[in-house]
Amino acid sequence: MCIELSFHKYSQPIVVTRHSRNAYVYSIPPAQKSSASSIVSTSPQSVAVEKGDDWFEFATVVISELQASSSSPDIVLSSETTFGAIEVSIATMKKSDRCSTEEVYVSGFVPSYLLPNKCPISLDPFLEILVKELEDLFVNGAQGSESTHYYYGNYRYHSRYPSDERDLNMFVQTMKDIECEDRPTVHATMARESGFTGLSILHRLYAAYGFNIIKDLTFDAMHDVTLNIIHHHLLRYLEAGILSRNEIDVRLAAIPWTSELKDGRLPTSVTKRLGFWKAEELQKFCYPASEYVLGGILPDDEYHVWILIVRITEMIFQIGRSGWSDDDIQLLKQLILRHNTLTEEVEGLKSCVVTLHNLIHYPEEIKRFSSPDNYWCYTFERAVHGYVVRSSNNRNMELSFSNSECLREFLKFHSGNVQSSMKLNTSFFPGYVHASTISEAVTMAKHRDVAYQSILVGGKKYTSLSTHEVTEVFRVLKKQQLKHFTLAVIQAPSIYMSQHGFGGTLYRVGEHVLVSDDAGELSVAKIDAILAVNIEEEYHLLLKGEEYAQSVTETGDSRIHTSSENPFVESTSSMIFFPCKSIVRKVMLFPDPDHLHDPYMYVVIDHQRPFIPLNKEAVIVPHFPEAGDMVCVRGTIGNEVYFAHIQSVNKNSNTCQVYFYGNDPGHPSISASKYKRLKLQETVHWSSILGTAKGQFIGHYWVA
Repeated sequence: MCIELSFHKYSQPIVVTRHSRNAYVYSIPPAQKSSASSIVSTSPQSVAVEKGDDWFEFATVVISELQASSSSPDIVLSSETTFGAIEVSIATMKKSDRCSTEEVYVSGFVPSYLLPNKCPISLDPFLEILVKELEDLFVNGAQGSESTHYYYGNYRYHSRYPSDERDLNMFVQTMKDIECEDRPTVHATMARESGFTGLSILHRLYAAYGFNIIKDLTFDAMHDVTLNIIHHHLLRYLEAGILSRNEIDVRLAAIPWTSELKDGRLPTSVTKRLGFWKAEELQKFCYPASEYVLGGILPDDEYHVWILIVRITEMIFQIGRSGWSDDDIQLLKQLILRHNTLTEEVEGLKSCVVTLHNLIHYPEEIKRFSSPDNYWCYTFERAVHGYVVRSSNNRNMELSFSNSECLREFLKFHSGNVQSSMKLNTSFFPGYVHASTISEAVTMAKHRDVAYQSILVGGKKYTSLSTHEVTEVFRVLKKQQLKHFTLAVIQAPSIYMSQHGFGGTLYRVGEHVLVSDDAGELSVAKIDAILAVNIEEEYHLLLKGEEYAQSVTETGDSRIHTSSENPFVESTSSMIFFPCKSIVRKVMLFPDPDHLHDPYMYVVIDHQRPFIPLNKEAVIVPHFPEAGDMVCVRGTIGNEVYFAHIQSVNKNSNTCQVYFYGNDPGHPSISASKYKRLKLQETVHWSSILGTAKGQFIGHYWVA
């Protein structure tokens, strides 16, 4: 530490204000005349008194005496007061920072720069507090946090320099030492510093099967993602007052959940029910609801972090259940690295707990163990729910459960044999099959002899079509309308399509779907009727519905919901027919957030989309800059990108000193891909860096 004494002369009084029991605040108001003696507090318990240029003895004033003067809380100094400051700087700091005035700190004040008889000892009372604090630091050390948490930070650095893979053999002895430690405090310290709590019994499988307890244990997405990360973000927004609970409840109530999403727990209210939310509610709130509930009301700097966990949730809980490609895994990795880095920089190190760190391992885990839905805890938690509701007299519960499990397994095996030997007792025509219940439809779709991809489900009835509707049916079926033909129409409330979704999807009247035309263009329609039309003893499955068109602005541009980047649609009030095979998937229509109660347009919630319209190059992982890097920097206007060569890095302010590279206007003959260094050196914040630039130096030019 460097200590410097500097003195300054002021011709205006200094006001000492009692801020709290043991603290006084110094301020310099506009000049005013005062004949009072000068009193300056150098510590909570000491003041120095001066009058003119003559020094008085250093005196100690009891705090209670100052507090007793309630009528005069401020002490005004004389109009010709001079004082000095004891300033300190950190000697071990980088020179460029240490020489900055921002890194100079005031430790105390001295009442006058005129020392009596040039005696240096007169400064000792003012240095007493600083010296005593330095002695205490040497003897007792700095008092740090008593938290027992181990935080995993520095994600920006580790995104560029990943940690080395841990070797099990290097940590076995450490695990054994922790396992054998009997002292609780020492055991806790060793566990916190190493990340291990002991040697697992599962390590015994290493010799036989090569089971590695570090690499071969899987992470549970249900607990990691939903119950920890999503819950942490949402709770932080609410407790910090960033979001309004009432506004969230109003928007949440407007989500038009589909029947599949209603088959389970739904997030209903953050005002009254948030404490009772389970993993399923948190997952459904995050995706697909939160983009439309939080969009526009969550500040941009927070939403940039939240939307990343939304995309991660979509990939793990929706898209990834159909399989993972290498591009999907790379995209997930980029999303996780960006999310963790921004979480650390926006919320601080205390948010970087182990559950956040676990996300880093998901891409590699998916490569080794397949999609997380194959081993997450949802299935086991549902099984536990079955155990809880099972009847018992609470005596010999282990025996009761054993007997009931034996009976359940036997009946399951027996019923499976019975079902496999059953023959379907149903009549059908080409293109038309009907089932009374959804379970019967699923059984028919899975039958080993014949598979049905589209099955009408529920009570059926005969109906008729108008002349205009008949003409429209022939047009959709691309059939020439005959003068004389027989036509019969059967109507059902739902249709089961076995090739859609995970294990089939049941489409119901009143739901909204995406429909594909012959050219592959997608449009939104509402199902008003599900029909089996018999023309000349041949059935055709058709759907009748209301068509929606994409909403456009006054300039003719498509209206896009900014937070989700999904389009707005409006009802055309026109009736259309379309074959059931043209159905792509279900969608939900969320009313315009600005007109929730009287909407004229809706946002399309495409919650079953098979992929995210992103690639790994579009997800920018925050770059860890180093001197000598040539990087791409985002411009302040538009989407312009510039090349910059980093000269130095300031980790305290997260900035870099760079030289920008641009085209040389003095040599127009030089190729446009060659860039010359500009003269001025400028400061760039880390958040503006998009990543490493592709190219190389050739002489004094950067060739992209």
